[in-house]
Amino acid sequence: MVERSRHLYSCLLTDHSIETAFSKKPQYKLVVCGHSLGAGIASFLSVILHCKYPDVKGYAFSAPLGMMNQELADYCKPFLLSIIYGYDIFARMNKSTISDFKWRLIDALSACKVPKHRLLSRGLFVCMRRCLFKWCLPQCFQPESSTTVGSDTLLLDASTQERLIYSLPQIPCDNDEMRIRFSVDDDTSNSGE
Repeated sequence: MVERSRHLYSCLLTDHSIETAFSKKPQYKLVVCGHSLGAGIASFLSVILHCKYPDVKGYAFSAPLGMMNQELADYCKPFLLSIIYGYDIFARMNKSTISDFKWRLIDALSACKVPKHRLLSRGLFVCMRRCLFKWCLPQCFQPESSTTVGSDTLLLDASTQERLIYSLPQIPCDNDEMRIRFSVDDDTSNSGE
């Protein structure tokens, strides 16, 4: 993302695109925006442009989590706004959320009473039907009920559903992988980042 931002910046400078736009519409402000991975690029491009154009505003919709350290995030607060809508998983994805998802999935599969081949085949059928037959008339695929996996049978009992949705799973802890360090020293000058 940083490399793409630098490349875009060099293209903007080479083509004089920003100066041309300002000469045509001097009352306009410079705004950079992006979504998902483009939000990451837009964030870094805003940082780069801020040196030459201090009035730049950046809007990052669902940018990847963990792109910036705290110092850079504090620097960007006046000119960069990051927006995450609802439960967007991409913007919240990191090592611990992936691990949490993995163990919740394992927990759900172990508690499920339906054979796993049935779950996979039903899911594959629904996916193929949605993806391959888009050319068909809409009335061809008007289901009597919801076409989600498990709509025809109870996959998980109520207590298991409650446990998976509202509580944290018991995650086996690998000390090397899951160690959390709390540091109080403020020396970030020799981090090299």
